[in-house]
Amino acid sequence: MIAAMIRFSVKAFDAVGWHAVLADLADQSLPQAWSYGAAKVATGLWRVERGILENDSATVGAAQVLIRDLPGGLPGGGPKGEVEFYCE
Repeated sequence: MIAAMIRFSVKAFDAVGWHAVLADLADQSLPQAWSYGAAKVATGLWRVERGILENDSATVGAAQVLIRDLPGGLPGGGPKGEVEFYCE
């Protein structure tokens, strides 16, 4: 059995570009929507990174990752729980 090499790349998207990526994928959820990430960023507590998962240059998934710093200005991570990757 040969394992596939899937690469995650953070990209600079605008809302139109992000919606286009999600539209090409079979499964979507509210936490991956541009408006969800924008609402979190608007609180001033979160920042967002968006990226795609590629297999041989073909987009097979996308992820919007929310990042929040820890108290005291320490670098933090995402929300509690898993980071969701939606792949076809």
